[in-house]
Amino acid sequence: MRITDLLDKNSVMLGAAPSDKKQALEQAVALMAESGKLADEEAYKKQVFAREEESTTGIGEGIAIPHGKCDAVKTPGLAAMVIKNGVEYESLDGEPVTLLFLIAAPNTKDNVHLDVLSKLSVMLMDENFTTSLRNAKSVEEFLQIIDAADESAKSIDHRLSDTGITTEENKGVKLLAVTSCPTGIAHTYMAAEGLEKAAKKLGCRIKIETRGSGGAKNVLTQAEIDEADCIIVAADAKVPMERFNGKKVIQPEQLEELEENVYLASFHASKGHMEQMAELDNRFQNQLYLIHKETKRICFQRSFQEPFFKWTQPSNKQFKAASKHVDEIRTIYDCGKIKMNPNDRLLLVSLNKSFDDAKANGVYRRISVYEKTHRYWAIAKSHASQINYIEGVYHGIVRSVLKVEGHEWAFCDDESNVSFGKERCCFRGVLTMDSPYLNKDVSDYPFGSGGAIRYI
Repeated sequence: MRITDLLDKNSVMLGAAPSDKKQALEQAVALMAESGKLADEEAYKKQVFAREEESTTGIGEGIAIPHGKCDAVKTPGLAAMVIKNGVEYESLDGEPVTLLFLIAAPNTKDNVHLDVLSKLSVMLMDENFTTSLRNAKSVEEFLQIIDAADESAKSIDHRLSDTGITTEENKGVKLLAVTSCPTGIAHTYMAAEGLEKAAKKLGCRIKIETRGSGGAKNVLTQAEIDEADCIIVAADAKVPMERFNGKKVIQPEQLEELEENVYLASFHASKGHMEQMAELDNRFQNQLYLIHKETKRICFQRSFQEPFFKWTQPSNKQFKAASKHVDEIRTIYDCGKIKMNPNDRLLLVSLNKSFDDAKANGVYRRISVYEKTHRYWAIAKSHASQINYIEGVYHGIVRSVLKVEGHEWAFCDDESNVSFGKERCCFRGVLTMDSPYLNKDVSDYPFGSGGAIRYI
């Protein structure tokens, strides 16, 4: 079976322009229904949205792979959308989605389509392939690009089956891995592909066991487990772990500490901050010692849907020992003071509570800055019509800029049903990623004690 057997021209849209994630999914489901693969469109839609509630299918790099498996699907199918301007999707990397593939899987024992879908998932990790799809001028060209790539690509299980580490010739670090996700359709194989690429880049041999809907493949042997220097379990589904007894486990928190050091070091090295570099080197070596003091053989278990970094609470212009993305570090150290356009009227709104609540609740995904920036603000009605930009501020730095296109008033929060004492303002608009106000220092305009808004 080929990928284009599941994807026909009726289920492809090249000029999609959904306003939000919900509409993107609804349009994709409608495309699937158009191809005749569904027995019950509404039931399938419910399944797709239910899967999205578990965790986002926006995998990063502008790609989303939503999916649903249920009795409402008559035959396996695909739908595809190219979204030229992108749509906010709560992706793992926070970037908008420009390429979406929707999967429909029937509730049957026949899993022949799973190999096809796993191959597509891996192909989507090839930047040249996805760029070609985004630039396709017609549906026919879009399908031809997929067909050509399908012709030359091996299934990931076939490729990984030849990467074992048990021969005498294999020297250096010996890696094993297991990947699995609840549905076992896409993320299982994309995680495997990512691990294989990383191992190849580092010059390591790796064998990867995949546990998808089609069952466990390329299963690790006990001899391989005994000889392994490191075992990586990247899974959001149950994986038999008793076979790894005796291996030391690196917890996610320990990995985050190591990652923190690496990214902070890259920043401080570029700035020539030798004192900070020395401190980070000492801390990194101590972490490695603590991890390896019991045994040099380790087993690392982590959910691969978890982004590496979480929001923390750095004070403005100060270093704190906490996990932060290098771009956020640069923002804290390098941002300049805001320079006002005299024709603009700005409303600064504090995002401190939103970010800090996310941290406290263990939410590793970034909050939706649009949702937190545009509502609900207790401001004077006379001021609302004058404001043309909303600035979302986190600890003295502008992290979002909303160009205002209108506003309305609300008596309660739609999500929590909490009533307000008086009407609050909800602004409409678009996030402006190239605004000169973005990532600027506004500490000269403090909110005041307990304040959440400030006019400039």
